[in-house]
Amino acid sequence: NSAIIPLLCTSRTYMGAVTAGRLDVVDDQAFPSFVRGFVKLTTEVTQVVSSAGERIRLFKASESVVESIATSCVSVFHQNPKPLKSLLEYFDSLIQSERDREDIDQSVVINLSRALVKRLVVCCQRGSILKDFETLHVIVSAFVAVIRDACAREVKLTPHTEYMRADLLLLAGDIERLSALMIDSVPNVTLPVSVVEDALESSSDVVRKAAVYNLGCTVASGHIAPSSYEIVVDKCLSDPNQILLSSFCSLARTMDADETERLLKRLLFEARAQTDRKLHVINLFQLVVENAKQATSRLAVSRFARAFFAICVDLMHPFRRGSDFCSWASECNLAISLLIALTENKDIISIRERDLAFLLVQVSSLLGSVQEAADADERIFAPCFTLISSLLQRFPKQLYACAPTVISIIHVLLRHALYVEVSRQESTKRAQMVTRLCELLVPHRDVYKKHVLALILEYVGAMKSGTHPSRSKAFVPAIYCLLDMLSQFETEQLNTMMDNTSKSLFRSVYQSHHKTHMYKGQY
Repeated sequence: NSAIIPLLCTSRTYMGAVTAGRLDVVDDQAFPSFVRGFVKLTTEVTQVVSSAGERIRLFKASESVVESIATSCVSVFHQNPKPLKSLLEYFDSLIQSERDREDIDQSVVINLSRALVKRLVVCCQRGSILKDFETLHVIVSAFVAVIRDACAREVKLTPHTEYMRADLLLLAGDIERLSALMIDSVPNVTLPVSVVEDALESSSDVVRKAAVYNLGCTVASGHIAPSSYEIVVDKCLSDPNQILLSSFCSLARTMDADETERLLKRLLFEARAQTDRKLHVINLFQLVVENAKQATSRLAVSRFARAFFAICVDLMHPFRRGSDFCSWASECNLAISLLIALTENKDIISIRERDLAFLLVQVSSLLGSVQEAADADERIFAPCFTLISSLLQRFPKQLYACAPTVISIIHVLLRHALYVEVSRQESTKRAQMVTRLCELLVPHRDVYKKHVLALILEYVGAMKSGTHPSRSKAFVPAIYCLLDMLSQFETEQLNTMMDNTSKSLFRSVYQSHHKTHMYKGQY
């Protein structure tokens, strides 16, 4: 801890001087002079730091100071670009001298360089720096050179060198981002594919994460090579994370029709191979559906959509449940999510009436098999609400032939919302979802009016069984929508299907519907 004290004191002294205005930020010699002493001090402190934790804290403190220096230079850039130019030139000379001098720790140079590059990226994004600033090209080229030299060196693997390897990968990724923001990007910024591949297979978790970050920056910059493209897909299939999936989305947006078709052939093969990658495959296909922008690419996706539609419907079958409910519920969740994405993209798949009938039968059997599962709500019932809502919005007339099945599914969802014990807030949320489904039925009352009586009777049965009044009240808007659909004949039929107790309980809801909900004409 005592080794870090001088560095922290220096940081506070510098920041205090800038804040108080005692340090002239326009003086183009002030910053390089400070950084020169600062780098020397950091190197000296680094040599006496033994533990990895202290080293990380040291570098964090150092990076914050460099970012502050860069911010101060950028703040006066449009009035006087000399401070920033001088700072970048100093880092250039520092990088060049680091190759020949032993008194400068390479890990210090890499960490401080990364702090500078990260701040330059932010400033370029905000427009604080002109993207054609000539010195930017000089410093980026210098950074690329030192990174390649460092990667080419053969060093004995130790915890220290592993951290430095990770820092190099992170710096290379940030250089990719900075180069992509410049008007004339620097060529050959990307690291050799072999370096990234080796890092992805490293035993060090820190190095693997740094390699994933570097790969994500490479994809975002548009400098990706075909071999790197394959690496992204392989990692997304074996060990996906948010950075990799974000990179995959960037690829999906830029792929042409041939690349898209090659990718989807591979995904379809993996999906049919019954491997443990199937869930990752479904997730990746959904990302392609949502992110493919080019018309030719979407046409290529449409040729595979029906095959994935059938795979998703098959995944939802109850016979696949087995003893591991959690895994099966996760499969169903992903399958339903992809089906929703397909229904929202009609240009990718043409869903016919028999497809809808097949899908609804599977949803009905799925819901029937998990009615008693207490933990099935978020992974099964909530996605099913969204799926049925999407179908009613986008394929209302095609569902006419499946009206009894649609009502049967809504009935199961209603029972789940009415009887499963949850918090009051969650109960209100479920009631709103049921109300939304009922609202979507109203424009098609002629088709569904004879079937919705079962839903109303279920609600009355819940009132008879002692459902809490607050929960019953939350479902009143849904019942109003169902009553709107009834003609006089269905109303009379409903009356004959209730006993005296049910009528007395339902009378207040029915009367309030007529008094406050039904439109009576102009006032």
